[in-house]
Amino acid sequence: MMTNDLPPPRNWPTWLHYAIATMDTRSLFLENISGEHWPGRDVQRDEMEAAASAELERLQAAHSVERSELR
Repeated sequence: MMTNDLPPPRNWPTWLHYAIATMDTRSLFLENISGEHWPGRDVQRDEMEAAASAELERLQAAHSVERSELR
């Protein structure tokens, strides 16, 4: 039986934190060698990881603002 309330793995605050920290950048990097995702850009794996982490931080900040506005 599938459930939507499965907690994240131990030591991870959310599934999103876990997914970003463990995301596969290798295949995306290899696909981009031909310019499939970012034409004309030599995007490195650490740049992908940094972008994903920054997006999570922006989501957390926006969520924090939304929560404070509800008070």
